[in-house]
Amino acid sequence: MHNFTKLICVAATSAILLRAASSCSRSASPSPGVTPGQATGQVGSNTVASGNQAVVGSSVPISPGSQSAVDLSAPKVAPNIVSGVFGGGPFYNDAATVMPLMRASGFNTMILWTVHVNDNGDLVFNDKLLVADGVYVGSSAWPAQVADLKSSPTSVQRIELSVGSAGTRDFENIAALIAAQGIGNSSILFRNFSALRAAMAAVDAISLDDESAYLPDATATFGGMLARLGFKISLCPYTQGDFWRTVKTQLNSQQPNTVDRIYLQMYDGGAGNDPAAWNRMFGDLTVQAGLWSRHGHGCYSGDTPTDVAQKLARYKPVLSGGWMWLLDDMLACANVYPVKDYAAAINTGLK
Repeated sequence: MHNFTKLICVAATSAILLRAASSCSRSASPSPGVTPGQATGQVGSNTVASGNQAVVGSSVPISPGSQSAVDLSAPKVAPNIVSGVFGGGPFYNDAATVMPLMRASGFNTMILWTVHVNDNGDLVFNDKLLVADGVYVGSSAWPAQVADLKSSPTSVQRIELSVGSAGTRDFENIAALIAAQGIGNSSILFRNFSALRAAMAAVDAISLDDESAYLPDATATFGGMLARLGFKISLCPYTQGDFWRTVKTQLNSQQPNTVDRIYLQMYDGGAGNDPAAWNRMFGDLTVQAGLWSRHGHGCYSGDTPTDVAQKLARYKPVLSGGWMWLLDDMLACANVYPVKDYAAAINTGLK
């Protein structure tokens, strides 16, 4: 996903990350929007050599080892608070290990990142072919492993598949396929996502992460097709606020509550985003704030769980939840910052 200046695959301290998705290098994205649709000339990279992180929307630094009296001991799901995590290759390549871990994590939303749409309509999860010519061809074990995320006892209540990312042409391909074939039952987009829906019945929603095309009519048409298949839609913006508002308005005018979540990126290119401004733009929806966990060499870049709790607490009045980018990084740093501590940080910061 996302708007990295450059995300480099690092040697992981965890064997899990060594088998993570190969889709881990992203080219530069447009300048970030401080307010929706308003870009600045600065790129807010989180890959800072010193590891210091500025509080979102503030110049006050939080040191890598900063601690507070915040209690992160209990990873319980807070009522009515979205606590999500985006994750890539580990969800597929190491599902047998990762799925039980996530059931006990305290996160209530899993976003499996990311499905790419090829120019012929094939659906690819990172580098693994999932659907071709209307047939699910991915791992035969994966649908049940994904469904197991919701098996009791679990904190997981919702599962999403993300579509798109920075540095890809997924939404350009989607627009071209719609122009050529439409979204009727015989179109390749409908047939392939219908096959994905049939195979992955436990998936509740599709998260749209367009960071290049920004074609509102095509994106809304695509989202409407997904809604017809029974998916909810979440949006994952960091800039281009007018585009995202148009998509949300078109989809919810076709079918109310189709778009029910806004995962606002508040790191890297979106580090200057003001959630209150995005809330005003979306009207009846309150955003969930996304932050980047510790990552990189020595796990010195990004936010600790304590940092996350402090940042979210500052924005508590204008948030309906929080989410973490990226599970792959969290697993690599889990010996220092356990995954469940990040879920607890969201629930603590927004309780």
